Amino acid sequence: MESSGTTARRRAAHLKILLLHGDADPEVPYETSIWYAEFLRTSGFSVDFRTFNGLQHFWTYREMDYVKQWLRPRIAVPRITIKY
Repeated sequence: MESSGTTARRRAAHLKILLLHGDADPEVPYETSIWYAEFLRTSGFSVDFRTFNGLQHFWTYREMDYVKQWLRPRIAVPRITIKY
């Protein structure tokens, strides 16, 4: 019988995680996300870590466009055009 940790790692192997962070974030240190991404990878998750140069502690349309492009092949979403 496998341990619960082994079971969790096996189940996590197929999960994809998108982690975004601005390198100018004054609220959450950028290094925290680097550490967290590595922690998730060593725990068996597939992590796409993306740095947004100059981005502080907020989101932008550029970042949301990246999220949309990342999600599109992973989930069934009807094509919607959003005008900014």
